[in-house]
Amino acid sequence: MKKNTRLLFLIASLAALALLVVMIVAVKSCVEQNALHDFNRTTVLPIPLGAAESEFRDLSDYEREDGFGCYRLDGDGISYTVSGYPDAINAYHTTSVRITDPFYTVYGVRVGEAYPADQLGVMKKFGFTPSDGNATTRKFEQGKLSVTFHLDGITVVGITAALRTTNITEVQF
Repeated sequence: MKKNTRLLFLIASLAALALLVVMIVAVKSCVEQNALHDFNRTTVLPIPLGAAESEFRDLSDYEREDGFGCYRLDGDGISYTVSGYPDAINAYHTTSVRITDPFYTVYGVRVGEAYPADQLGVMKKFGFTPSDGNATTRKFEQGKLSVTFHLDGITVVGITAALRTTNITEVQF
């Protein structure tokens, strides 16, 4: 009888652990989607970050530059990288955007203006943590999304937002 009780307890414990793992993975995925949603909601871009290639409309304002396993769309003051997402073998999406035009703001920061002294607090409010910035960059990450502010002194000269992609099958381009 004790053996059966121990076995049932072990099975129940393993089932509970498996359920916990599934819940953690689901919550992490939800947080990453929320970060991307918040970015696109607060930063109105011609092509949203993470947009599927099939959703692109008029690209006449962009010059296409092909690369290895990706391509770039260069516009006036804005440039996108389009590649497989979430993995290199998946359908193409916008996986990064580089902004040099003062028309766009990212979390309240605009190119050509002074980098706000309180930006760390703003980014933390949106769930970001500071990453490996240096004297000319301030980088923040949340899940697969990173936002980097490029500086010349205290002036913002560019903003890059990127989605981290994987290459599970180690595709060689």
